[in-house]
Amino acid sequence: MSQVKVEEEIQSAQNDGAAPTAPGIPEPEIKPEDVITPTIISAILDGYNHPELSLVDFQAKQGTMAGDNYMSIMYSLNINLKNATSGDSQALPVMLKVLPRNEFRLKMIRDANIFVRDVNMYKMVLPSMEEFQKKAGFEADEIIRPWPTCYACKTDGENDFLAMEDLKTQGFKMANRKEGLDFDHSKLFVTTLAKFHAISFAMFMGEFDAILEKYPWLEESMYNEDKIPDTFKLFIEGTFTQHANMLKEVGEEKAGTLVGKICNADYYKHLFSLVGGKVPFAVIGHGDCWTNNLMFRYDPETNKPVEIKFVDYQVSRVSSRAVDIHYFLYTSPQVNVLNEKEDEILKVYFDEFTKFVRKLGVDTDAHGLTKEDFDQEIDKFRFSGVISGLMLASIMSAESADVPDMESLKEEDFTVNNGEDAMKNLFLNMLKERAMEKIKNIANRHLPRCAEMKQYLQ
Repeated sequence: MSQVKVEEEIQSAQNDGAAPTAPGIPEPEIKPEDVITPTIISAILDGYNHPELSLVDFQAKQGTMAGDNYMSIMYSLNINLKNATSGDSQALPVMLKVLPRNEFRLKMIRDANIFVRDVNMYKMVLPSMEEFQKKAGFEADEIIRPWPTCYACKTDGENDFLAMEDLKTQGFKMANRKEGLDFDHSKLFVTTLAKFHAISFAMFMGEFDAILEKYPWLEESMYNEDKIPDTFKLFIEGTFTQHANMLKEVGEEKAGTLVGKICNADYYKHLFSLVGGKVPFAVIGHGDCWTNNLMFRYDPETNKPVEIKFVDYQVSRVSSRAVDIHYFLYTSPQVNVLNEKEDEILKVYFDEFTKFVRKLGVDTDAHGLTKEDFDQEIDKFRFSGVISGLMLASIMSAESADVPDMESLKEEDFTVNNGEDAMKNLFLNMLKERAMEKIKNIANRHLPRCAEMKQYLQ
């Protein structure tokens, strides 16, 4: 399809007006007409690769609610097509991810190569993982593919975008991030995560350096103290300070004191060594596997989750298996599931990983993939998950109406002089009962389990 034709159709669609925003979703931070260019539409249609179809028009609306995405802006596109031969109409539903315009958010995204990682995962890594399973002799129904199809993408630092299939049209949907995931959801997640990890382990036999040699952009940068923006450091430190103060205000003096000491525990040094350091059983990790980056399909009769897809690979990294596991455990399950089912969840993961990696041709005995080593790995990396859980609890439990407008944040909101008041105002609305329950549980029950904090328990 010619660029001129696409431009004409886009102008027509914009004159007719975009589809109304869905109930419960605020007006878009950036209007679709400011973002959706002829180049993007052409790229999507080229990637869809059905030359017999021509563009009729399209509609666009904001794709997610406040509190659901922090590193990007999502649009839901419905592209209407027509078959040139039969005259039949066809709709192509697409989720379009674009960069935010806020300079504070953009700096962090660019410094950490967040959008580049996301695009490269879809362009390079995920297709190679699918191909590896085929070469291992897997039948079509044995191949796992827990990610959406990517139609088109671009990273030039200015007009970055990622266009993928809209999983909602296939019956997938997000679970309730505020309520947390029950055991059925958690079990399905770790079962699939174990297989996902097993593929990259088998591809590189767990060799950390071999993965980075192939994909150097998977090197950890989010928690690299030499690269992370000072504003983000202040945000994290302010988070712990406010959580500590509010724990003390509700009578949790011991927990509040312990949380307040996190910043004195060289947490950046520990976090970077844990999530980015060289490990013996290396895999390509998702990096951000919390509720809103997981989409579930349900059995219509039992309403039980039967299939899962992972989205948002923007902080993927080479890491220990335990990093993704702990990130999930301390951010996403219901409190009672974390407290009562952790051992069972870990056993499900280990058993599934072992079975799947053997199916991919790995001799687990020769590579030391024992339950004892796995348990040691879990203990060693717990601090990374606990910190993530505490850092994100308020945002993940907040009502959409209480989440601040991320596009309005400015660097001065996080300066030393303004930091304390700004952080307090930022969290007051979000720290409702549900968030405080998660924070108290992690601080009282799980933070003391971390070796890094035991010096403060004397």
